[in-house]
Amino acid sequence: MRVFQAVPLCEGASLHLDEGATHHVARVMRARIGDSLTVFNGEGGEYWSLIVDINKKTVIVELKEFINREAESELDL
Repeated sequence: MRVFQAVPLCEGASLHLDEGATHHVARVMRARIGDSLTVFNGEGGEYWSLIVDINKKTVIVELKEFINREAESELDL
């Protein structure tokens, strides 16, 4: 599961997902504490992350490892 967050990211940081991402991860995908996901901000690369807390208002993830990967759409927009 990949999640976009429009905030600065750095390895080792804890991140509270925004409202939309929290709803998608917790309610739609029914993720649990300990599940992994990928977080990116559109500034290059992405972060392999673990969910460390889920509550009614937020999902908290810990950014574990930076992955230097570009995942642009193959569609010609």
